[in-house]
Amino acid sequence: SSNPFNLKTSLLSSMALDLIETNKDLKLIYIALETPRRQIFDRMVAMLTGLSVLDVRKKNENEDINAQILGATRELMGYVRDNRLEIWEDQPAFDNKELLATLKEEQREHPDLVVIIDGVDHFKVTDRPDLADIYERRSSVMLDIYKTLDIPLFIGGELVDEDGKLIAPRAYLRDSDAIYWLEAKDNELFLTVNSKRLGNNNLYKGQLSIDENSNRIREA
Repeated sequence: SSNPFNLKTSLLSSMALDLIETNKDLKLIYIALETPRRQIFDRMVAMLTGLSVLDVRKKNENEDINAQILGATRELMGYVRDNRLEIWEDQPAFDNKELLATLKEEQREHPDLVVIIDGVDHFKVTDRPDLADIYERRSSVMLDIYKTLDIPLFIGGELVDEDGKLIAPRAYLRDSDAIYWLEAKDNELFLTVNSKRLGNNNLYKGQLSIDENSNRIREA
């Protein structure tokens, strides 16, 4: 969780690429609730090439750059053809029961399934009594899916109040196996992973680097 527009998608996209590049039997489904599928695909192409997303989207006069983009596009499409990567975007008719049923079928076909859900909590918190718990309900659905499937499920989003202050999305932080905190301090990035199930033990703490062009995030 982090503030709006604060590298959540960059971190999740980077994790997605790391996972499919280093785990040959893994299938990864990236669910983008706020971003069109094509934008996520272009972002991953940019990360593979070290170019900016704008360079990926436009026609370049430099043929070497075009060749890099083509090569990265083919690499990603190879993961798609091998049924190791799928990028889903939100649909009006895409309800929670359908999502769970679809993921159950994927799990039967791919035991090494990992799901990344980007943008689950893009809404505001108010004190309106008629909306008592609607804000936790959506993340609670993600928690139910996680418990039902028992697979690695990474969720990223922001939850802000009426003053624009960040509030932790408690519904899935409360029962999650691990909480990932991405912090920017003095132009440096730090990632902390805590496990509440192990007495809030710190599982990982490290400094990250981010490519200034593609925004791919790696261990420093």
